[in-house]
Amino acid sequence: MAGVLASHRNAVGELGAVGAELAGSLEKLSPGARITVHTAG
Repeated sequence: MAGVLASHRNAVGELGAVGAELAGSLEKLSPGARITVHTAG
């Protein structure tokens, strides 16, 4: 069970990182756009 939980947390962390990266890219494309990325921590 702990292994499943750990891999789930890793997946959430990776999704958060990808989301932050996407938000950064979008912000570079349109500096006026403000995007908030919520990550489960």
